[in-house]
Amino acid sequence: MKSSKAYNALDKYVSKNVDFKAELGNIEDICVLPISSYSSRSDSSGNYGNATLNIILKGDKKYKRATAYLIKEPDSLRWRVVRIEKE
Repeated sequence: MKSSKAYNALDKYVSKNVDFKAELGNIEDICVLPISSYSSRSDSSGNYGNATLNIILKGDKKYKRATAYLIKEPDSLRWRVVRIEKE
């Protein structure tokens, strides 16, 4: 999962998010839990997919469990984070 484009989009999003940095400190790792889901498809309109990643954000101050929702639309080259729900 860590080599997926969805994970890379999540990593970039989290590392730039000032709210996470304020609460958790510098993000040192993102652990993806096995109950996550990821799907990617291709058809005549392009590549698309969605991912629901159950994660643990490991900051240098503390850890936080969350669920990240990502989407890849056919007209876009990149995955994007739709939202992250903290637990």
